[in-house]
Amino acid sequence: MSRLLVLEEDPCAQQAIGAVARRAGFEVSVTTDPEFFLDALVSWQPTHLVFGLEHSALDGIELLRELAVRACRADVIVTSAGCSRVLQTAVHLGRERGLRMAGGLPMPFVPEILSEMLCVDDSSAARPPPIVAGGIVGLTAEALVAAVEAKHMKVVYQPRVDAMMRVIGFEALLRWNHPQLGELRPYDFFELAKRVGVSRCITLRAFAEALAWLSVLPDGDKLTLSFNLSSHLLADPEIVELISSACRDAGVAPSRVSLEIKEPGIMHNPAEFMTGLTQLCLRGFSLALDDFGSGYSSLTQLLRMPFSEVKIDRSFVSAMVVSREAFNIVRATVRLVRELGMEPAPVGVDDPLALEQLRSLGCNRLQGYLFAPPMEAQAARRWLDSNREGVALEELSMAL
Repeated sequence: MSRLLVLEEDPCAQQAIGAVARRAGFEVSVTTDPEFFLDALVSWQPTHLVFGLEHSALDGIELLRELAVRACRADVIVTSAGCSRVLQTAVHLGRERGLRMAGGLPMPFVPEILSEMLCVDDSSAARPPPIVAGGIVGLTAEALVAAVEAKHMKVVYQPRVDAMMRVIGFEALLRWNHPQLGELRPYDFFELAKRVGVSRCITLRAFAEALAWLSVLPDGDKLTLSFNLSSHLLADPEIVELISSACRDAGVAPSRVSLEIKEPGIMHNPAEFMTGLTQLCLRGFSLALDDFGSGYSSLTQLLRMPFSEVKIDRSFVSAMVVSREAFNIVRATVRLVRELGMEPAPVGVDDPLALEQLRSLGCNRLQGYLFAPPMEAQAARRWLDSNREGVALEELSMAL
């Protein structure tokens, strides 16, 4: 059951938000008390949150910080009757803190926009893990090591298409179905994996699984595989050879593999990672800079590193249909990336209008829920079989 917890002082807004959410199948709890709101995060376990930035008893920006401290995994919608730029800044700030920001809602709001924010499934139908100060209940080193030993983690696949809606490849994404906490993503457990020394094992096992899946696809030699590589592994002197060996064992040419490195991680200490990036490039791998725009970008470092693709962060892509500023940022980024000799690759394409805008900008590598969500191996293969001739534009709205 989806649950919406609302912190709102205006009775009319309370009633309107509750009505929209209930029509969408949500159980709703509304309060004006910040203390009740924070207590309900633990006692009621909401899947979605809505609160205003201008609450008289609690600054909304401070509440974002508190939610991050509590490792909140609910989808968050912030509202404001003020400047739209401030609202979008708050959304970006929440994402910087690791929160699942569903969007910013100008007040008074359009019911259809709130309904879309509530109903977009950006991860899974699984209920978010319990919240406590400082982390997620039950996420221990012992549980992680046991999951690795028992091979409880899986790889799911999300398709990538070009501007003509032809399938060009898949991104392999790691998931851990925790028996108590539900489905977890790498950002939920990878810092812990680094501390207990199992991050390399997890990465190489998932990479080998993804390569094996790709290698047996019909016409699979025409498709590429994108795979996320944690930036800290680039400092491992053995990682380049281990990744290369995995490709040899699977019979997959490195030229068909794009290794994605997240911008915030690599920009913290670029000199440390330069060797690994260059060696991977020399081995024939394509390199993609992931989450471009989500951190504090250094264009100087971008010029120095051998990336061939830049994945434009979903926060800009999702906002461009309602924000002229976001559209202008995406347009400028596409132009900059192209002029630097790289290929722009927007992610988070969840809206037909966003697709239309991105195609008009000449983007030729697209990925998002509009085409398909991440799928388990057999489902991804069935999807490919059904869309081998291309994704039908008239059917895209059905994918949402």
